[in-house]
Amino acid sequence: MKFTGRWMRQWVAIGVLAVATSAWTDGYRNPPDGALALGRIGGRIVDVDDATAVSHNPANLVGLRKIVIEPAVTIGYSEKRFTDLQGNHTTSEDPWRMLPSAYAAVPLKPGYLTLGVGVSVPYGQSTRWDENSLFRYTAPYYARMRVWDLSPAIGVKVTDRVSVGAGVDLYKGDLKFEQFVPWSMVTGNAAVPDGIMKFTGDGYALGGNAAVTVKITESQRLAITYKLPFNMDYDGDFNLSNLPEGVPAAASSDFNTKIKYPQIAAIGYSVRVTETIRLEANVEWLNHSRNQSLDLDIGANNALLNSLSTNSIAQDWKNTWTFGLGGDWQFAPNWQLRAGYVYMPTPEPQQTLIPSAAEEDQSVVSVGLGYRGLHHSVDLALAQGLFHGREVRNNQNPNYDGDYDFRSTLLGVSYQYSF
Repeated sequence: MKFTGRWMRQWVAIGVLAVATSAWTDGYRNPPDGALALGRIGGRIVDVDDATAVSHNPANLVGLRKIVIEPAVTIGYSEKRFTDLQGNHTTSEDPWRMLPSAYAAVPLKPGYLTLGVGVSVPYGQSTRWDENSLFRYTAPYYARMRVWDLSPAIGVKVTDRVSVGAGVDLYKGDLKFEQFVPWSMVTGNAAVPDGIMKFTGDGYALGGNAAVTVKITESQRLAITYKLPFNMDYDGDFNLSNLPEGVPAAASSDFNTKIKYPQIAAIGYSVRVTETIRLEANVEWLNHSRNQSLDLDIGANNALLNSLSTNSIAQDWKNTWTFGLGGDWQFAPNWQLRAGYVYMPTPEPQQTLIPSAAEEDQSVVSVGLGYRGLHHSVDLALAQGLFHGREVRNNQNPNYDGDYDFRSTLLGVSYQYSF
């Protein structure tokens, strides 16, 4: 087969888009930090009252009256299964993932002014297919994207009923993916071994967030939170192995792309039903439609593409709304039982779905347990994704048409020490 730019453009597009993937059906956003928030997954804005308020609602930092530190980890199991139109199937490998985070808060004036800081991984995940799967030549066998966030924040009590908060988000991202290249198909020589295409890149970005919490009555509270959108430019290297003679390509070149992350606005309402039971409802809006296309630049290897004007790959993501409920029951002086539900539609249309980034509309149910001592606090949470499967029949790449099934389970553990 004669070498054409169409081949390389297809491989590059598939790979770069696939790194924007997550076990969490929410574009590429990861699950909420901290076992308290995970345990009441649909209600985690108004009543969050530990150090993870740095991420969820910095206005609530004023509720912390002591210096606290809080490490946390979320362990996730995520599996994708694809069945093509002929009945052949393949399943993703290495399903276990770990998301660490750490938070601290220091009351400068207890009940009125508190500083906080958090380190977390708000975006990203990874997917690995068998190297001989149905996607050997049409999708990466390994794709990973992560975004770390260092977020200093402040919470201030403005009046007896209103507190406000704000934070700065210092993001660092990295991405990597690997995909086989069928040089025999490119050159027309069956004896030419396959190569591997590798992309690696790093990037930085600046963002911010703000929040307000209002005590409507002694038993009712309202909170509004907002996160700024940000763009991350990834710069790195593009490498080709086993490059055959006569193919107009360089074994290595620069690589650059930009991923646009959404702005997020949310509102929550909480009511204390009894002295020991609280209920909360949350609604979020995510501006995923910023992802209309993805521009690619592979430096000296741009000559492999038909023209620079074709370096824009369609994504066509849609804005989404999430809806959730959560609550807790203090069934003993130091113990709290939690539960939650959230519905999250996917922003990814079936026309531009990528196997490694495949997802569907999802519901999640969760339960949690928390212990609060004088200095030591421990929280546990378990969340389960509920799926129905997704049929894809009109994808722009016919190789991706088929049935996609998903499994996802999350376990969260947090420990908080108060000085």
